[in-house]
Amino acid sequence: MDSLDHLPPSSSRSSQYTVHIVAVIAAIYALRAYSKGRATHRERDLHARTILITGGLTPFTLTIIHELATRGAHIITLSPYSIDSLRVSLIIDALRTTTSNEHIYAEQCDLLSPASIQLFCKRFLTGEVKRLDALLFTHEYPHIGSLRRLRSKSKVEEDTQRVQLSLASFLLTTLLLPSILTAPTERDIPIINVFNRFYAAASSSSFSSTLYHPIHTAETPAIKSIFLRILDALPAAHIPKTDSQSTAIPVVNPDSQKSNIVAVTVSPGISQADTVARILNADWSSSSGYSTFGTLLYLLFLPLLQITTKVSVAAVQYVVHALFLPTPFKLLSRQTY
Repeated sequence: MDSLDHLPPSSSRSSQYTVHIVAVIAAIYALRAYSKGRATHRERDLHARTILITGGLTPFTLTIIHELATRGAHIITLSPYSIDSLRVSLIIDALRTTTSNEHIYAEQCDLLSPASIQLFCKRFLTGEVKRLDALLFTHEYPHIGSLRRLRSKSKVEEDTQRVQLSLASFLLTTLLLPSILTAPTERDIPIINVFNRFYAAASSSSFSSTLYHPIHTAETPAIKSIFLRILDALPAAHIPKTDSQSTAIPVVNPDSQKSNIVAVTVSPGISQADTVARILNADWSSSSGYSTFGTLLYLLFLPLLQITTKVSVAAVQYVVHALFLPTPFKLLSRQTY
């Protein structure tokens, strides 16, 4: 009986447990908020703005379409599947219903096939509507390459797919330049490239190449830099009017010779479906197959992933924020006028 007298009262023990439980819940909530990231506070009038989105009908892409379509944007999304397929038809109809926007269209274009890209661009440029207000390249955001024991593709096939998708961005933008260049100079056109967190140029030298081949380190930035130099060389500024009685040759000020086409790179972070599920080869909707063991691991760690990784709604905020930001072209115009 004497030993029981030294024990703290039950109310004291319960209060200690309450403090620990509250501390753990607060830590989990703080980690979840940090992993989720910030939501954009900016808005932009997208009414009747035509936006081209690549990446197929993945959860990430569908979330972007929903965010932009609710703001009145006209969406053209590229999918490797036929637009007459049941899957594409059901998804497009559901998006039109939930967003109350009938201007959501799907076009068949396999980004792994240059011939398919050329066919789409030719069909688009010869159509009635040629306007493009923004390009969102999200097809390089899903991670390519699973853990060695969970692979359903060979490493050569993964590297080939990675290079083809990288070159598809350059080919698609180049072929659509006739439509982009016809836009008025006072209207900015953002080209947003979305990459995943394991993009090699953002990694340290100790990063293992088993998950992501360093092909992006040399080839992709070189292609992007060449393309950006071409855009900067475009005569976006208005040529000064010449006087019939003047013998002087008008020269455009290089400071005002700015292209209204702006290229931006965005990394939304680590996503559940597009990053972790692909590393574990747990994407059961993939046409190339999936790993049963990897799927079990993904489902087992799903409660932890809900805390430490982003869902599509949170990852999309970074892309939407980059699209809504005022471009340097707009800032220059405000300073000029």
